[in-house]
Amino acid sequence: MSKTPLIRVSVLRPYINFLTEVGVPLDRHLRRSKIPLFFADDPAKFIPTASFWSFAGEVEKREALNNLSMHVALAEG
Repeated sequence: MSKTPLIRVSVLRPYINFLTEVGVPLDRHLRRSKIPLFFADDPAKFIPTASFWSFAGEVEKREALNNLSMHVALAEG
């Protein structure tokens, strides 16, 4: 039995902060990526790595935010 790769929600927080700042509606993107909405508020929780990348790809594609990770990195300093 293989284990699902996980990452902390704290990795997702900079994305949430940036996307909220630019006005992207997060609820539907989080739902589509199978990330429970209440997890976004607790940086100590874990989510599947695949869900995180699904979220990032979904937002980048649907919101036309090319190079989303670069924008998030620049916003975080």
